[in-house]
Amino acid sequence: MLYAIVVVYNKKCENSLTLNAIKKYNRKINVIVFDNSEKNFNNEDYCNKNNYKYYTMNKNMGLSKAYNYVLKNIDKNPNDYLIVLDDDTDLNDQYFEEVFEQISLNKYDILLPIVKSNDIIISPSKIQFNCRVKTIKNINEVNNKNITAINSGMVVRLSVYEKVIYNEDMFLDYIDHDFMKQVRINEFKINILNSEIIQSFSRNEKGSLKGALFRFNIYRKDFKIYCKNCNRMIFYYINILKFRIKQCIKYRSFKFFKNN
Repeated sequence: MLYAIVVVYNKKCENSLTLNAIKKYNRKINVIVFDNSEKNFNNEDYCNKNNYKYYTMNKNMGLSKAYNYVLKNIDKNPNDYLIVLDDDTDLNDQYFEEVFEQISLNKYDILLPIVKSNDIIISPSKIQFNCRVKTIKNINEVNNKNITAINSGMVVRLSVYEKVIYNEDMFLDYIDHDFMKQVRINEFKINILNSEIIQSFSRNEKGSLKGALFRFNIYRKDFKIYCKNCNRMIFYYINILKFRIKQCIKYRSFKFFKNN
C-alpha cells in the first residue's frame, strides 16, 4: 500500500500544485492531507469529495508535528510506503510510475527523486563536516555516507519509522536533513530515482519586512537545533551572521540583528 501526506499551509487544496498532480492517481495512492492553515479554506470539503483523509488542529503545528501525527494514525504495514510532500511540488507521470515500480520491487527503504529549482539540483545533496548541506552538480557526488535530501517527493518505507521519527523540537527548517542524518546512522537502503521534479520556492521571494523577520526567527531556531545535534555550533554562528547581513541588505533594515 502507498500513502502520501501533503501538508497544506494557508491555501485552498484546489490551488495546491501537489494535490492537482496527484489527483489522477487517487485509486493507487491513499492521500492524507494535514492542514496547517491558520484560517478555514474549506479544505475538509475538498478532501471529503476526493476521498482523502483530512487532519487539522486549526493552527500551524509545523511540519514535524504534522508528520508524526499522521504516522501515529496510519494503520501501518512495515512494507507499506509513504510519500512525503509539500503543497507546492510540481510532480509528473514519470515520477509516479517510477515510484510504483520501485515499491513493487520492495528493495529500498528510502526513494529520492531528483528535485530541481531554477535548473539547480537541490535534492539530493551532500553533507560536509557532518553538518553543512552542499548542493551537487552530479548524482555521482553522493553516497550512503554523505547523502541528504529534502522532504519533497521522498518515499519512505513505513518500517523506517520504527527507528526514526521527525524531531518535534524543530518547526520547519532542516527537519528533512535531521531525518536523513538518522537514516544514514541506521544504514537504511537508499535509492535515487531517475525522475526529476520541480520544487517551487515562492516563500523565498521578497515579501514584507514583518514576514521576513517572522520567517527568519523560525529558521534561526531550527538551524540552531540542527547544528547543536551535529555538534557544530561554530557552523551555526558563522552562517547565521552571514544570513543576517544578507537579509539586512535585502530589506535595508538592521532589525535582523535584534533577533537573538
